[in-house]
Amino acid sequence: IDFKVIIVYLLASDFDNTLLFYEGMKENDLKAIKKFQKKGHLFGLCTGRTLEGVLRPSKDYDIQYDFYILNTGSYILDKDLNVIFQKKIPMEIVKELQSLVGNDIHMSIVFNNQMMHIDKQNIANYPGIKINSLEELDAVEVEACSFHYPKGQIREAKEMIDIILERLGDKVSAYQNNEHIDCTALGCSKGAGIEIVKKHFKLKFL
Repeated sequence: IDFKVIIVYLLASDFDNTLLFYEGMKENDLKAIKKFQKKGHLFGLCTGRTLEGVLRPSKDYDIQYDFYILNTGSYILDKDLNVIFQKKIPMEIVKELQSLVGNDIHMSIVFNNQMMHIDKQNIANYPGIKINSLEELDAVEVEACSFHYPKGQIREAKEMIDIILERLGDKVSAYQNNEHIDCTALGCSKGAGIEIVKKHFKLKFL
């Protein structure tokens, strides 16, 4: 009997400054991705962005994703947008986070797949819905939340994430991205998200 071994590779790409740049997506990247997928391999995203945050800028390009690892690993979908995995942050923890960071720092919240913003200094220019307080959401839990320090305040963000992990590290996962702090449900991360996708597609190797 003649056996043929078929090897399927899985490639998970970050979005900002990896696939999408200030000037847009690069034609050579798009061609390489399509060639990769035509060989039977799987290509998807692994990002801190929301679903809308990747679909909106992707719609003008000829690109298809086989999976989506979103919200830093707390929301994972297949190519047809069926949910593979989702874990949310209880609202009481979100309130604890806001209390630690302070009301003067711009906060974004992902709720019902929509981006909400609490920006009392009104200095940010992000897409989404502006709200004045967390109470307006009337939510028991949210998909994710982030805190956005002013440009250049990387050290301040680092000091705060250390405080978050020290005081709430047993309740929530948090990651620094330059001036930004991204918070997800405990145990969620991009790496854990890739493992979930690997199991979903029954792959042994990446």
